[in-house]
Amino acid sequence: MAHFFDKNIEQLKKRSALLAKRINEMETPEQDIQVIKVIKVKDKELYTALYKNVLLHSKYDPAKEASDKISKIDFESALFIPVIGFGFGYHIIEILKRSGERCSVVVFITDMKLFREALMNVDLVEVLRDSRLVLLDIEFDGFEKALLDVIVKSSTKLGQLDIYEFEPEKRLYTDTFNKIRGRLIDIVKYSVKVVGNDPGDTLKGFKHILDNMPVIINNPKIGLKGKVPAICVAAGPSLNKNMHLLKKAKGKALIICADTVAEKLVKEGIIPDVISVLEREEVVYDYFFKDKVYPDSTLLVGGSVIYPPIFQEFKGPKLTAFRKPTCLEKYISQWVKADYAFDLGASVAHMNTGLAEELGCDPIILIGQDLSFGNNGQTHADGTIYDGKKVDTSENIEELLWIDGINGEKVLTKPIWKYFLEWFEQKIALSSRTYINATEGGANIRGTVVKTLEEAISELCREGVSLDLSKLLEKPDSCLKRERLSSLREGLSKEYNELKEITGIISDTKKDISNFDKNLDKYYNPDDVEELNKHIIPINANIEFIYKEYKLFNFLTQSLYITLGRENNRIGHIKDIDDCRRWIEIQRSFFFYLEHVLQKTLDLFDYGFKKIAEVEAELEV
Repeated sequence: MAHFFDKNIEQLKKRSALLAKRINEMETPEQDIQVIKVIKVKDKELYTALYKNVLLHSKYDPAKEASDKISKIDFESALFIPVIGFGFGYHIIEILKRSGERCSVVVFITDMKLFREALMNVDLVEVLRDSRLVLLDIEFDGFEKALLDVIVKSSTKLGQLDIYEFEPEKRLYTDTFNKIRGRLIDIVKYSVKVVGNDPGDTLKGFKHILDNMPVIINNPKIGLKGKVPAICVAAGPSLNKNMHLLKKAKGKALIICADTVAEKLVKEGIIPDVISVLEREEVVYDYFFKDKVYPDSTLLVGGSVIYPPIFQEFKGPKLTAFRKPTCLEKYISQWVKADYAFDLGASVAHMNTGLAEELGCDPIILIGQDLSFGNNGQTHADGTIYDGKKVDTSENIEELLWIDGINGEKVLTKPIWKYFLEWFEQKIALSSRTYINATEGGANIRGTVVKTLEEAISELCREGVSLDLSKLLEKPDSCLKRERLSSLREGLSKEYNELKEITGIISDTKKDISNFDKNLDKYYNPDDVEELNKHIIPINANIEFIYKEYKLFNFLTQSLYITLGRENNRIGHIKDIDDCRRWIEIQRSFFFYLEHVLQKTLDLFDYGFKKIAEVEAELEV
């Protein structure tokens, strides 16, 4: 019965070498699985199984049974189908048969031993070869990050979220199925925040990058040697308990603090080695930097998109960090040959740990990282701009969550903090560094070693390490600065020319939409609605072409594509002339905004070329 395994595993290797490796390293097959030959299907050798007293598929015709059970899925409009439970894969085969070419079928593998049995007993080569299939192993440490990546990449396909649950397997793993369903819904909601709600926000970030060009071109290297401990200071309410101990750590560990808490530290006589800033909004400048004075020895590390006056008015040394997975910042960092491009995460606390790893720090000690409300409902430590702010029990109370606390108790949190917590846990699981949770309160962060800050400093932080970053900065010479500017101009010019190409495609497509609209009555035949597709297909092809071929513009406009995808999904399969009219209006609106964003982007590129010339002129002085 295992004669399908070799060819299935070979195909799986091509899709995911890691998943195939896990399967090959597994022990002997699960004893609770009783493989049963299908009775009625004579022309094929098919098998089902009895697993823990649950029959996975029909003993008579598993394909027909699967076909009947998936009949409620709206295959005409579905572009994203999540499936929880692989079983022996018969329902996956039927779903792929009925799904369109653009549809993504995302399958959550809840039981690896059962998946291995499926590979042994069912011919799944064509399934595993299908590019529409995405396999997610829920036991993999990076599962949630992988899921988020899939959701973000599929954002344009998301409409009504119909989740197919393989019922026999759900009976075995009800809690697991419910957790996956809940996380899937949460991450779909969060994906909107990840990709941005407004191209204007993304363009604002681009403008800030261009205005921050003098700092970016001067980006230094930090000559920190050896495994220096880092203490990452966040502004959670537990910081009130142990912040005073940071004075003992000065000169023994690198103190990296969030912008939120920087002024509080300085007022207490604690000089941070690094202040980090992530967000692009002007309010960050107003709250934390306007009319504020920080020590000249403190290094400011800012994301490339931060509000420019923060860099401009800060008196001490400065360094730009780039968000590595983000298309725009990835390109810019490559063009200027910048160091310090890494995963900045979703909060300044995430950024701090990323910076600590980038600098080679080990161990990494977390304080003020509550990720939950304090005992009295407070959100942040005393002495910050959030001083006195508490949980508002009158608003959105249904969204608050109880999670495990550091001391074994339950603590109250909110969804965004829970996401921050999960980000930390995934990062720590994949890291070779030792993480110490010395917060002394708040959420339990899996993967950390729990200590008091007093213990962490006395046991892990030693004298004799040079930690004055202002003296460890290796600044670029004028030759490297000119090289960076030249490379940046070359990179921007290439993208600028591609943007000009899009101008013509948009103009032609707008004309096609107008002509289609004017002649719709002539084209429409109630007995042959498919005739309309002759005019719809070229328009869709242009949309797909722009989306796939122009990566930077895709990044700048991804929220428009998400809106387009969801609006189109609401219409689904075009059934009559009214559906077609609605479809035309959706495309017309999409191209109106696309053209608007394109022009704004071209204007920003022109502005960027001027900024490069200005910085070059300053180098000549």
